[in-house]
Amino acid sequence: MKNLIPFLLVILLSLVSCNENVVYTEYQDLQDQAWIVDSVLSFGFEINDLQSDYNIDYGVRYAVDYPYYNLYVKFCLADATGKELTDWIRIDKNLMHPVTGAPFGNGLGDLFDIQFSALPNFKFDKKGKYYFKIRQDMRLDKLPAIAAVGVKVEKTNN
Repeated sequence: MKNLIPFLLVILLSLVSCNENVVYTEYQDLQDQAWIVDSVLSFGFEINDLQSDYNIDYGVRYAVDYPYYNLYVKFCLADATGKELTDWIRIDKNLMHPVTGAPFGNGLGDLFDIQFSALPNFKFDKKGKYYFKIRQDMRLDKLPAIAAVGVKVEKTNN
């Protein structure tokens, strides 16, 4: 058993990939696995490299008992002063197959994670703090079976 522990650590470390291009990644858990309609989630991150373009993606962690096959969200990007650099963009993405109901994304048990592109190849013109803001736009007071929402900011290979 003692010889097995170092072996398992090596395996675990080899499975964890380190991507130097990822500038920021965070998930925020939602209380009671429900996304309240007027709840705007804000993710703050720093940009220091103005030479690179960035992909800004959002992720959703949802339960298989989510009652719809799709999810409408609205999002925008703001600077440190709160000035919105983009309009609020409305996007509709499928979490599940509309005919079969099979969940999309990667899952374990009854929870699945899926990522979507929000702002591909985005070019920042100033260094500093930025905020990605996102809210659900399903027009339900309490959208059930959404466990967490996240954001990933990654340099592109351009």
